[in-house]
Amino acid sequence: QSPEIRFASAIAIIPLLLWVAVRYEAMIACILLSAVTVLEILASSHGKGMLVLQSIPAHGSVVWIMAEYTIRASAVLMLVASRSEQRALEQQRAHQAARLVSIVDAATDGIIAIDEHGIIETFSKSAEQLFGYAAPEVVGENVKVLMPAGYREHHDGDLNHYMKTGERRIIGIGRIVTGQRK
Repeated sequence: QSPEIRFASAIAIIPLLLWVAVRYEAMIACILLSAVTVLEILASSHGKGMLVLQSIPAHGSVVWIMAEYTIRASAVLMLVASRSEQRALEQQRAHQAARLVSIVDAATDGIIAIDEHGIIETFSKSAEQLFGYAAPEVVGENVKVLMPAGYREHHDGDLNHYMKTGERRIIGIGRIVTGQRK
C-alpha cells in the first residue's frame, strides 16, 4: 500500500472510536482501542501496519505507534468524559424538574407559573380544581383566560410595565383577586 492509503486507513479509525465512545461508553472504546493497538503492533512487526511503512527493526517505531494510539485514547476518553458529564447534568435537571412538579402538584393552593409574556407554563392539580380547567387546556395560553373582565384588559400592559421597569404595581405584589372559572 502507498503511504497515503496507510495514513488514511489509520485516520479512519478515529471516527469509529469516537462513535463507540459516545454510543457505548468509555469501557468498550478502551477495549476496542487496546485491541487495535495490539493488532497494529503485530501487523507493523510484519511490515503490514497502517502507520509504519516498513517492518519494525527497532523499538523506536513501536514507541511511535503506542504514542499515536495513546493520543487517540486520550482524545476518546476526554470526549467520553465530557459526554458523561453532559448526561449526568441532563439527568440531574430532569430529576429536579420532576421533583418540582411533584411539589407543585402536592400543594393545596392553586399554583400557576407564567413566563414574561403571561403564557402559562405550570398549572397545578389544585389550580385545575380551582379553575375547572385541565392543565393541558391552559398551559401555553395567556393567563388572561383565568381573569374576569376588568382584570383581563389591563394584564398585558401591567406585565409589560413590570418587565420594563421592575416596578411592582399589580404584578409582583401578593393580593387577593377574582378569577374566572371555566
